[in-house]
Amino acid sequence: LDWQQPAHNNKSSYTIIIIMISLTQTFHRSIINKMNHHLSTQIATTTTTTTRRRLRHTVAISREIPDSFIDAISFHYNQSSHHDDAATALLCSQDKGVSLLKSREQHTNYLNTLRQHIPINKLICLPPLESHPDCLFVEDSMVAIQDTVVLTRMGHESRRGEVDDSIKAILCEQLGLKNVYDMNNDSIEGCCDGGDVLYTGRHLFVGITDRTNQVGF
Repeated sequence: LDWQQPAHNNKSSYTIIIIMISLTQTFHRSIINKMNHHLSTQIATTTTTTTRRRLRHTVAISREIPDSFIDAISFHYNQSSHHDDAATALLCSQDKGVSLLKSREQHTNYLNTLRQHIPINKLICLPPLESHPDCLFVEDSMVAIQDTVVLTRMGHESRRGEVDDSIKAILCEQLGLKNVYDMNNDSIEGCCDGGDVLYTGRHLFVGITDRTNQVGF
């Protein structure tokens, strides 16, 4: 604009400036609205994709707590003790700070929570294995991704009997999985606890620990 023009033209000059500012603000609002709409669409798409991914998890396998749970290797101070009956085991566990009653109450709550996300007929709870105190932690016995399952050879020798025929029967016969591999048939050196493996939906992260070695990886 020519600011040297006569004073009587200043009013029209101001009008032009105001119109330009108004048009610029309108343009900016339009761009922002389009960006917000695009962002909202992306969020909705991501949410839908996440929901679809979650819906794929339709089976859960658990196991009841054995009376021998207080001898689990997680409780090192109690590992060498053995109990002849459930009543003695209960009393001893309470003396050691491990309550079977409390543990079973928490396990029941855990199963009830699973039932909110998994169809009732797809929640499989196996019976306890008294000779394997750690059998409750069934996630260590396998790594399952969609229709493929690897039965693990667990790092602690006392746990290797937890991968029994009942698990294989459920996977192959009840669930009809065809791709079931048993590490115990392939290696005497490789070890892996399923709890050391994390699946993100696209990648597998494997922690090398005292229960999962490089050969197992």
